[in-house]
This record gives sequence, structure tokens and C-alpha cells, in this order.
Amino acid sequence: MPAAETKALKAKSIINKLKKLETIEDVRVAVGGHFVEGLVSRLFDVILSFKSGAIYQKHLENVKTQSNDAFVMKTAYKYLDEKKKKRKDELRMIEASKLLALDEDKYLSKTANKLLNENQKKRKAELQLIQAAEKAKKQMTTT
Repeated sequence: MPAAETKALKAKSIINKLKKLETIEDVRVAVGGHFVEGLVSRLFDVILSFKSGAIYQKHLENVKTQSNDAFVMKTAYKYLDEKKKKRKDELRMIEASKLLALDEDKYLSKTANKLLNENQKKRKAELQLIQAAEKAKKQMTTT
């Protein structure tokens, strides 16, 4: 499993555990049942502060958006209201743009530089750097 996926799974695990920490007793159980006067309540205060903060709220918003988008994409067009139909069209356009970009990248990687314009040459160089970085990252994780 790639490192990025592992980090994403760990982050999801932490978020899921944070959702369950609603009381001081929940925190006490999570830290192994040990009780140090003031520390558990302080930790609970920090958790509440984090959960009400911008980072966590943005994460919850992103999760909700992804869930709604998944629902919209798998629901037949005729069952959607106008707002959701518009969102489905937007998501389809985004997906089509991604596919076109992938096709363009494949074309650039196979085409000789003398046949490319300046922007295409720059993009090809960027792709080569990305590939080299990914290769180096793989080598670092396997050794």
C-alpha cells in the first residue's frame, strides 16, 4: 500500500476516533482508563476546541460533499432535482476534463520534443520530473 494511502487511512482512523470522544469519560477510556487529575479534562478541552475549529469543520464539510457527490453520480438523472442535476453535469465535466488531461499527458510523453509547442514542452518536462520523483520515492520506501 502506498504511503499516501496509509497516511489517509491513519487520518480517517483518527477522525473516526475523534467523533466518538464526546465526554470526559470517553477520553479517559481512550487513554487507557488512567486518570491524572486535570490532564484528562484538559485533553478533553483541547479535543473540543479542535472539533469546533476550522480544520475539522472543513474536513466534515469535505466528507459531506464527497458523500453527496457520490449519491448524485450513482442516482439516475430522472430522479434528481434541478440543483442535483446541475451538480451531476458539473461532476461529469470535471471527470471528462481529467480524462482529457490524462490523454494529453500520454500524448506528450510519447511525442518527440521537436513536434511540441513551448507549453507542451514545459508540461512534458513537468511530467518527467513527477515521474522521477515518484520513482525515487518508491526506491526510498522499498529500501
